[in-house]
Amino acid sequence: MNRNFDHEGRDQSQSRRRFLEDSLVLGASVPLSAANTSGASEQPRSPSPEPELLRWRVDRLKVLGIPEDWEAVRLGLHPFTPERVVVLPSGARLGRGVRYEREVCERIDERIDRGRAEMRRVPAPLPDGKRTAILWMIGRLTAHYNRPDLFEEWAFELADRESLASTGIARRCGLAHQFQFRGEVGVDCPPIDWWLFLSSDGIDWASPDGEPVHALIAHVGRVPWYAMEGGVVDRAVALACLIAREVDDWRGVADMGRMSACRHLNPIVARLLEAMDF
Repeated sequence: MNRNFDHEGRDQSQSRRRFLEDSLVLGASVPLSAANTSGASEQPRSPSPEPELLRWRVDRLKVLGIPEDWEAVRLGLHPFTPERVVVLPSGARLGRGVRYEREVCERIDERIDRGRAEMRRVPAPLPDGKRTAILWMIGRLTAHYNRPDLFEEWAFELADRESLASTGIARRCGLAHQFQFRGEVGVDCPPIDWWLFLSSDGIDWASPDGEPVHALIAHVGRVPWYAMEGGVVDRAVALACLIAREVDDWRGVADMGRMSACRHLNPIVARLLEAMDF
């Protein structure tokens, strides 16, 4: 059993869950109100994010992460880049793609079930396919950053967050966030990396509308999400919500391939961020 305790012997998983539950009551966990738009656009209005991104101040660009190679911006490959766009396997292959021992995955499942039983409210649904997708995605994230030591903790934290309320937003897109409760990470584009997970078949993310999700947007920070300064995480999540609602056909995006998905989405990201007030 892996439990984290503070210096006074209190279970930190309880403290963290209490913080998230209180945030949900206050409407602070996913700023959906900041993500309302007047309608969806089927096509991006500009062929490349270059005109917007290259003229912005660094403090605005921090929401997308500062790329090491600015050529990626000129090519329209930021913040979504093929290296951080992942196509999930279909069907049973998804479960077989989890790269950790069964014993570890079973221990995570036990922690998830125990956490759900300890909640002050009735937990949100957590279908088996969603649990498997969580393990698969966190496995890819921790492998990318060479942090296998964070796999169990991040997988549990994401499942625990989703047990509070599904982050399926709209139009078959969702968020995978608030799982980085611990762990400083050498991100590619400090202070935050954007990730996109795509599924042609769709994942039962227990979304409010009952529809499967074909895309999940995730963020990994140089530091845990609650320790990020300057409102970067809040703005990144608000922007992700805007993107989710702006794209009319996420199933089509999932079928595009990684490079085409990046080139399709990044102009939309640039336009929406340009319009955000901060």
